[in-house]
Amino acid sequence: QLALSPGETATVTITVTNLGRIVDTVQLEIYGLPAGWTSVSPATVTLQPGEVGQTTLAVNPPAAAVAGATTFFVRARSWVEAAEITEAALTLAIRAQVRFSLKLEPPQASGERQAAYELRVANEGNAPLALALAGKDDARSCSYVFQPAVLTVAPQSEGKARVVVQAAGPLPGNQPQPVFFTLAVTPEGQPALAQQIAGQFMRLPAPPATMDLRPRAFTDSRQGVYALRVNNPGAVEVTFALSASDPDNACLYMFDPALIHAPAGQGVDVRLTVRARELNAANAAREVQFTIAANPVGGGPALAPLTGKFVQPANPNLVLSLNPPQMSAVGPAQFALTVQNPKPVPVTVALQ
Repeated sequence: QLALSPGETATVTITVTNLGRIVDTVQLEIYGLPAGWTSVSPATVTLQPGEVGQTTLAVNPPAAAVAGATTFFVRARSWVEAAEITEAALTLAIRAQVRFSLKLEPPQASGERQAAYELRVANEGNAPLALALAGKDDARSCSYVFQPAVLTVAPQSEGKARVVVQAAGPLPGNQPQPVFFTLAVTPEGQPALAQQIAGQFMRLPAPPATMDLRPRAFTDSRQGVYALRVNNPGAVEVTFALSASDPDNACLYMFDPALIHAPAGQGVDVRLTVRARELNAANAAREVQFTIAANPVGGGPALAPLTGKFVQPANPNLVLSLNPPQMSAVGPAQFALTVQNPKPVPVTVALQ
């Protein structure tokens, strides 16, 4: 048995004995290996009866030879007796050579919560590779998903794996943040031959969510009903807690619902009821300017506050009427005084 690396050469001495009774010439041939891998020198040996001769077999697998074991044969054929053929079997084992190179496309990518890459592995060796893939970053802020998880690449071929780098949580603050990561590619059973390649994931802040209020102002003596829409243009679902207030604490604010789950890239509609704590008894309209706040649950930047207005209309003055409007009399005169209260609240009137 011969064990060779691609490109190496080994020689084997072949001994031939003439067991016949006459002079014979023996032709030596090799079969079972590709052409050009072997040579025999000399290819013929002439022997006297009982004489022993030798020839040399050289085996030289090329640099591109694929790893594995192959059985081949040395055949000796008599020139005198064509039917007289003798064969000897040998095994050639081509040693595996593990060589591969890595390329990451693109080397840098950006995204709000994740980014996708393509890992290319060129198998420059002579044996199939089964490669385990893994990723890491110093802060352990991301997870790494490979498809496939184990990459198999044939000799002198290229294999590709999709890599998704995903952040574990929302980005704190509103500034881009780079994550420098390393991908490790390890041949199965040969950890000492592992290779690494570096990449960068530029985490981008989520686009700010927005709120819209319809109508922006509502007029009523007691309460107003508004339609609030919260839009989430980001790549992940966000939960918001809704609240509202005014400087004088003049109104109550009821959201339906008060806790919303805004899916990625979608909006959520909310009913807002604003109710005055007391009726407006003044002669002038009362305007209540209120502010709506939406705070993310679990962290993240709050939305820009949104303002709205609730207007309680002015109440008209009391209406006095006298019946009759005038009277003539020698003695006391009696009139009927009527006080009309158009206001929404009771009024105590002092007459004089």
